[in-house]
Amino acid sequence: MSLKKRLISGLSSGVVGTLATILIQLIGIPILLTYWGKEFYGEWLVLFTLPSYIAMSDIGLGTVACTEINVLISQNKTLQARKIFNSTFNFIIQLGLIPLIILSLLSFWPTLRSILNIEKMSEWQFTFSFLILCAYSFLAILITLPQGLYRSIGLFGRGQYVATLFRFVEFAFFLVTVLLKLNIIWVALSYFISRILYAVFVINDLSKKTDVVDFSFHKYNISSIKSMIKPSVSMMSVYLGQSFLSQGIIVIISITLGAASVAIFSITRTLCNMAKQPLMIISLTFWGEFTTAYARKDKPLVSKLFNLANRSTILLSFIAVIFLYFFGEWILLSWTQGKIQIEKPFYTVFLISIITNIFWYTRWNFLLSVNKHTQAVYFYLASTIIILSLMWILAPFYGLVAVAVSLIFMDLIMIPIANKLTNRIFSTI
Repeated sequence: MSLKKRLISGLSSGVVGTLATILIQLIGIPILLTYWGKEFYGEWLVLFTLPSYIAMSDIGLGTVACTEINVLISQNKTLQARKIFNSTFNFIIQLGLIPLIILSLLSFWPTLRSILNIEKMSEWQFTFSFLILCAYSFLAILITLPQGLYRSIGLFGRGQYVATLFRFVEFAFFLVTVLLKLNIIWVALSYFISRILYAVFVINDLSKKTDVVDFSFHKYNISSIKSMIKPSVSMMSVYLGQSFLSQGIIVIISITLGAASVAIFSITRTLCNMAKQPLMIISLTFWGEFTTAYARKDKPLVSKLFNLANRSTILLSFIAVIFLYFFGEWILLSWTQGKIQIEKPFYTVFLISIITNIFWYTRWNFLLSVNKHTQAVYFYLASTIIILSLMWILAPFYGLVAVAVSLIFMDLIMIPIANKLTNRIFSTI
């Protein structure tokens, strides 16, 4: 498949995936607010947060391995790529058992529910739902490497369509349990079942598409993945920072401001994330192309791809932010049927944080795509810890606006760092 066709396929699948996400949110959130109420919905978001950290237990090895496999395939080294895939797959699964066991035991901690300000769910509902979501998150790491392999073998678009399909399956199962007013444990179980179906499909599909995959369970060869440990640990730090920003903020808001504020923040962030969709679509589409072009030391192509991705991201994000500034309040009121209203200072500052973010987003993803992110990660993780600390201290006094201001502060740290590191790489190609 030519570069142009791969880019078109990736972009189109990204658009379809984005539309699917928007559709699910447009349908799902009003229903949840109606059937559950703002407080219970906020508690569900908090419940989902801690088990999601299991998904980081692959220490970033899945993403790094897919990049390495991409390079080996471009060099026609299929057998070596297959060896790396199998060793990485087995290593990730065994590693993931550790946080699964720890968090499963944590679910029985008697004061965990009160610390998180969970009041609407009973203790046994919280505990058993927590356990099921731990298993759900463990399955996420099982399919991280296979899902990433679609990009490595030049079928990124197909991988995105598969992910979108099962996002709908997951949502359908979830929606049925909510509409039938089933216990929250059944709601969690619907997620787990849909994730099993997703994993089975991806494993079978890839087995037919490429000779690289080998899902046999046996003792992994540590020597085949040893060289990837350092960049993978750095990648884990990336995921840790991202998880702190997405789930960690939820925990902080729940503890400092309560479940109702969690719902307000989460739904407002969901609306604002529409402006970030162009960033995610473009970054995912160009990721594999960055890797291949860099592996071939094709500097003109690397520069062309980078400039195209960067300019497209900036332009589309500005348009989306302007649109949301003028029409966001009306959309939110209509969408939630008046149950959630925009908090003006927070909303405005949050939109500004999206603009500051786009000035280092493409550079950041370029560093990740070529496994040259190690130095940047130290600053990223440190700045994440700093802003979370600021949120914890300032949120009780300034509310949600403190969260948005902290995000802007992080961007101001990362912009010069990402610029310096990417310019250094471009000069050495």
